[in-house]
Parts: sequence; structure tokens; C-alpha cells
Amino acid sequence: MASRSNGTTNRRSLWHPAVDFFGLGGLSIMIIIGALFLFPATDSWFAPFSRSLAVEEGRPVLQRFDALSICLLLTILINHPHFMASYRLLYRSREQIRTYRWSSIGVPIVLAILSIAILLSGATESSLMKGDDSLGAKLLTAMNVCVMVYLGWHYNMQAWGVVCTYLFLGGIRVNAKEKWMIKSGLFVLVVTHALLWLASSPMFVLYESVSKVCVQLTPFIPFVVFPFFIAGSFGFYRLAKRTGRHIPLNAVVPWLAVYVWYYGVMNYYDIVGAVVFVQLAHALQYMVVTTRVEANVGRRSGRLTGGVFSGAVYLLLLAAGYIVFELPNIVGMQVEAAEVYGSGVILLVTSINLHHFFVDGAIWKISNPEVRKDLFAHLEGN
Repeated sequence: MASRSNGTTNRRSLWHPAVDFFGLGGLSIMIIIGALFLFPATDSWFAPFSRSLAVEEGRPVLQRFDALSICLLLTILINHPHFMASYRLLYRSREQIRTYRWSSIGVPIVLAILSIAILLSGATESSLMKGDDSLGAKLLTAMNVCVMVYLGWHYNMQAWGVVCTYLFLGGIRVNAKEKWMIKSGLFVLVVTHALLWLASSPMFVLYESVSKVCVQLTPFIPFVVFPFFIAGSFGFYRLAKRTGRHIPLNAVVPWLAVYVWYYGVMNYYDIVGAVVFVQLAHALQYMVVTTRVEANVGRRSGRLTGGVFSGAVYLLLLAAGYIVFELPNIVGMQVEAAEVYGSGVILLVTSINLHHFFVDGAIWKISNPEVRKDLFAHLEGN
């Protein structure tokens, strides 16, 4: 691959360079930058969407977005299937289950034990807000914190994985110094994510000192992050200069996207939809990669063309995501023990999130020959 010309390698893509660009982060970058110009976070524009004002006035925090149904619809179409896609890849064969035994068996067992212990203790989200300090409440708090912090790691390390994917497609290999220059900023963004998400978490009403520190540190985030952004830019420049190759645009897009995501969150920090938007942008990025794998698997099996097979799998994932994430809430409306049932649903979603983060980190290694085989099978013979 390294012997190919720049013109050839730079055309190598997962689907198509333009499709990849929009899905891997280009679309989210354009939307956020456009929003920053068109909808500056002034008081008059900000008020209808403000989380804190809604709480003060006793209004449902998500009322505006539920009425429009945009966030819910996109979540069902993009975010839910992206969770199910990781399960499809993990449990698709006995060999895969054996290879990733801890991911496929061990972690689910641990999460199930923790969830059952919390349910038996009677701890719920509402009891946390009332000052519950039982062991079950501490376990529930720990799981919530882990989800928020681990989510930042998940976002940024996925972006790094996509960067590596496109560098690989371009026949470009980073050395240790270049890797550190580019990747160190993503580690800083993990801390940024934890700071922003923990500061906005309702449960941290019980931890005023922690919440106060998070709020006080937030204004300094740009001053810490910006030097790492510059270092990463120089890392790409150094890589291009050393190899004599043009860096594929789609190798830079995922890296740039995460910086733009968090910049957008900081500007629209009090808007619930800002966090939902980042979730959707991340899920779309993930789906670009997983649908390519499904298309390659389908083509290799000879049962259907790659695109048709990938589309059929997506519909199954869509249905599975609706059953797992939406149906329990619908059923919950008919359940008498609503609080216990609701706590169980929240724990299920929390466990799925944690498991998904772990699975993603275990499976998606571009250095793994099996991963490269599934992800780049469509390029064989090109």
C-alpha cells in the first residue's frame, strides 16, 4: 500500500470520500460553526432553551425538544442503532465471543451484579437527590460518574481510531512523537468532557464543592485546550513533511470534529440539545465504520450485495434499538411500581452504555489484522 501514489491512496475510502467526510465529522463541524454565526448565545435567543431557567420556572427541561420531536427521532434513527451495532459485531460468531471473552461475558456479568445490587438496595435517581447515602446509592453514583467520564474517553478515542483508519488508507504511518502531538489533545478533551458533563449533572447538587470547582474551572478550558490543538496541527504538518505525502482530509476531520463539538458545548452549555447533538454526531461517525464492515461481510458471504446487506442489518439494528431503549419506557407507563421499574430501565441503559464503551475499545484496533480484513475488504484488488 505504501508504494501507491498519493493520488491513488487518497481516493481510498470507506464508502466515498464525500460520504465519509460528512459522516465522520464534516457535517457536525459545519452545523456547529453555522450555528455559532447564526444563533449566538445571547440572552434573548438563549432563554427558551435554557436548562437552568426551565428548572427555575418548574418547566420540563426537555419540553421544547420533545414538542419538536427532532432529538427523539434522530436518536432513534442514529444513536440507538449505533449501540446495537457493537453487539452485532461482538456476538456475531462463537469465535468472536471466545476472542473477546471478557467483553462478551465478563463485563456483562459484572454490570448485571452491580445493577441487581442497586435495585435490591432501593437506591434510585430520586433517592440520590434526597440525600440517600446508602451503599446502593454510592454504587449508583459511581456508575453514573463512570458513564459520564468514560463517555468522553469513548468519543475521543473513537475519533483517534478513525484518524488512524484514514492514515492507514493513505499509506501513512505516524511515529511516536507525531502520535503524541496529535493524540495528547484528545486526552485533554477527555478531561474537558468530564469537567463539563459532571458540572451539569443534577446529582452533583449533593456535592456542592465538586460542582463549584467544576464551574470555576470551566472558563479556563479554552486556555488549556488551545495549545494542544496547535500541537496537534503541527503534528499533522510534521507527519506530512516527514513522509512527503498529503494528509487525507478525512484523517483530519474526526480530530477537528471533537474540538468543534466541545467548543459548541461550551458556547451552548445550558442547552440540553447541545449534548444530544454531540451524541448524534459521534453515533453517525460510528455508523459510517460499522456499516462498511457489514457491507464487506455481506459481500463476502455472497448472500446479498454489500449495500443491501448493510441496509438490512441497519433495519434490524433500528428495530432492536427501539425495543431495548424505547419500548421499556412505553411499558413503564402501565407498571404500578413505576419508580422501581424506572430505576431498572435507567440501570439497563447505563449498563449498555458502559458495556458499549468497553466493547468499542476492545474490538476496534486498526493494528488487528482481523479488523483490517473486515473494514478494508472492499478495497482488495483496487
